[in-house]
Amino acid sequence: MKKPFQTYNGGKESDGTYQKIINQIPPHDLYIEPFFGNGAIYRYKKSAFISSIGIDLDAAVINEWNRLSLDNLTLINTDALLWLELFSSLASILKNIGVRVLIYNDPPYPRHTWKNQTNKLYEHELMDSDHERLLNILSRINANVIISSYPNQLYSDLLKEWKTFTFQSQTRSGTATEQIWMNYPEPKELHDYSYIGNDYREREQLKGIVSRNVSKFKRLPDLQRNAIIQQLQKEKIL
Repeated sequence: MKKPFQTYNGGKESDGTYQKIINQIPPHDLYIEPFFGNGAIYRYKKSAFISSIGIDLDAAVINEWNRLSLDNLTLINTDALLWLELFSSLASILKNIGVRVLIYNDPPYPRHTWKNQTNKLYEHELMDSDHERLLNILSRINANVIISSYPNQLYSDLLKEWKTFTFQSQTRSGTATEQIWMNYPEPKELHDYSYIGNDYREREQLKGIVSRNVSKFKRLPDLQRNAIIQQLQKEKIL
């Protein structure tokens, strides 16, 4: 999928970054990304089963995305915190009718985590008070939520009960430690299995294993294939 910007501060484009995040995302019908930017996670993962929503306060971001004319993507130019507050009540209704919502948040990182404290990285920054408000809003939403940032005490204090995962990411200024917070346990089922594996070599090995086993399965006689499917369903594997 085309991207609106060739480079974008804080984007998750680098190899080994978007894959690790997608490997923590469970199946979902509606995907919401409140700080949309270059939308790397949206672009690399499999599409949500129903629809996706991209939100950004920067009108230039929304305008560039609109040029791509993508189906099943609703773009909203507004303040993400205000939108999430309004969405909070709707999230419970959607969950009650069986719509699985995944909200992936990649907000501007807290300023005290930046390597260079003088340069302006974002068109619209968030102060610590904004981050605190954001985390309080997300903690109340009745949906699966995942948040990206650099490790920092503010997030650790406010998201004590959330599952965390840290990994190394390659940025334009060097290697950085990324952390994600999730309000759900380790997923037993993924939305997209394209990137399973810890690195490129392991991902390629797993792709080969899957491909060979699928080929063997396809070559079985129909009755044998159906017998295997029935047994997997009986053991609640399928």
